[in-house]
Amino acid sequence: MDFNSIVDFETQMLQIDWLYFIQEFTNSSLLSIDKGYEIHKNDVIIVRDIPYVEKISRYLRDETNARQISTYLGWRVLMGLMQHLPQNFTVAVKGFSVTLDLHSKPQKDGELASIVRKLVLDLSFEFEKLLLNNDWMDRKTQNAALDKLRAMKVNVGFPDWITDENNLDDYYLQTNMPTMGDNVFENDIKLTKYKTGIVIKSLRCLQKRRSSFFRWPVSPITINAAYNRNLNSITFPAAFLQLPLYSSSMPKFVNYAAIGSIIGHEITHGFDSEGKLKNFILAILQIVFQLRIWLLGSEDNEFNNKSIRSYEKENHLNRKLIC
Repeated sequence: MDFNSIVDFETQMLQIDWLYFIQEFTNSSLLSIDKGYEIHKNDVIIVRDIPYVEKISRYLRDETNARQISTYLGWRVLMGLMQHLPQNFTVAVKGFSVTLDLHSKPQKDGELASIVRKLVLDLSFEFEKLLLNNDWMDRKTQNAALDKLRAMKVNVGFPDWITDENNLDDYYLQTNMPTMGDNVFENDIKLTKYKTGIVIKSLRCLQKRRSSFFRWPVSPITINAAYNRNLNSITFPAAFLQLPLYSSSMPKFVNYAAIGSIIGHEITHGFDSEGKLKNFILAILQIVFQLRIWLLGSEDNEFNNKSIRSYEKENHLNRKLIC
């Protein structure tokens, strides 16, 4: 299925008026920036999971599912407001938050981030040598792949600016935070609406560097690493950088073997069957997204042929099954 804009999407996903749906929850935020900032039918969109959208579209159009849909939406609202439940729930949530905060404490002098960044640079350098030495890419394709590799943004630990209390104070003073009252529940609703507005406004306005915390695709307190195809970034959160994957007390070769394998795994996502379809060019103050197939047909076919030949040399697990 091929589409580049909302209007293209609507011609193939007829069950829902997508432009109306998107405008309904984005207009108030975008139009507060300036006139004409609302979402338009020719705006480019990215749909990560088309089969899911097809199924959910049919489900939403079926009136017999109205009760299940309303119940689910109500449950999602309650989940977001769980901290306002009775005391036994709030105590557990508060204790969990304290534990998470311990994960976000920086290692002395930023040592942890610099060490892991060094690991990423070393592995990127080795990956670059693999690109240069392979025998199935032409020079043009190699250069495109190298550009993408060198433009890959690396997030380690947590954004530097959030550890400085003055930066935090400045940020919240300049972001038009809503006025807080005495009702905690109402304050939480205001903050949720405010944070959602920030995300929506970012569709039209580039975020300042100081607000880069909101640009991280993975929270610093998440125990996982990730590559983001849309941002061409790899993220290794603070909570992820612990045993058995990493420890400052372990020899370097152990850290290279443990977390190094994961770093290499995340880097290669930029060049897998989906990552290869996106190319990124770094520009001053912004990242320009340029969608193109940088892995051209002849190189792709040669790669597939080599993969098939390599597979045929191996022993095939369960190749012949007795039913």
